[in-house]
Amino acid sequence: MKISFAKMGAARLMGIGISLLAIAGVLSCTGAPVDHAIVVFSVGSVTVERPGAAPRSVEIKDRIARGDTVRTGDVSQLTLQIGDATVIKIEPNSTVLVRDLLDPGKTTLELTAGTALSRVQKLRRGAEYEVKTPNMVAACRGTEFSVSYDPGKSVTAVKDGTVVVRRIAAGGPPEERAVTAGKAADVADGIIIREMTEIESLRIDKISSAPRIENAAGKSIPELVDAGTKHREREARIDEKIRELAYSGTDKPMSLDQMRAKYQRIDEVTLYDGKTYRGVILSRGETYRMLTTAGTVTIPASKIRSTKTVR
Repeated sequence: MKISFAKMGAARLMGIGISLLAIAGVLSCTGAPVDHAIVVFSVGSVTVERPGAAPRSVEIKDRIARGDTVRTGDVSQLTLQIGDATVIKIEPNSTVLVRDLLDPGKTTLELTAGTALSRVQKLRRGAEYEVKTPNMVAACRGTEFSVSYDPGKSVTAVKDGTVVVRRIAAGGPPEERAVTAGKAADVADGIIIREMTEIESLRIDKISSAPRIENAAGKSIPELVDAGTKHREREARIDEKIRELAYSGTDKPMSLDQMRAKYQRIDEVTLYDGKTYRGVILSRGETYRMLTTAGTVTIPASKIRSTKTVR
């Protein structure tokens, strides 16, 4: 069933890079209206620039408000929380402008470089959450997903729920597609839906495991630092897996002929829902890792009906 922006009310986009932001959609746990994000964790070179002011370094418990631009450097990250509902993580070398922040009930983030990860609890009726890049808008009502932007190309990957992606770049007809769990959308001259790669899945795991700190504004700086440090230890293990995949090249798309030449076989995996994957099974267990023409994907063993090797 097609999900349109009109039916969803408006585009809700999420994503940020090695910074985590929890964005409260309506009220804080004290019942007071929320119109800002709280910095709950920051590592490395992270700056915030307010309209008419010079950039300055971000500090724990800083407030990020409408119109602020956040930038992360190499090996840097930031975590913000808005109320108790939404967490956003901004990865290294990313730039995010907070265009709207619950004004009224609408949050729009503009990602002009890098990657943003978002975890949004189901929003109240009428609330909107968007992540916008120069060539697309990604909108959701409650999900976990990532948005990345390199000049001319945006990528949205979804772990849970549904994100509606709309191409907005000049040239070509308007286009809108729904991206469901386990899928990704490449947006350039058009929108291409494909399987999410293992690296994309691991990146979203970083936002999935990020702590949602109740009443973050009421916590002390040492309490926030402690929570962020513990999460960073878990996240470091995920980053190591990502590096291993990137160095090995197993996450890069290959043709079936290239796989056959390298591995001397092609495997076929059939799921209970009838879907079939062709490629090379890299590992088996509770979760199968499989190299496909779209990159490396992970498949829960419980969803697999059968496997076989084809030549």
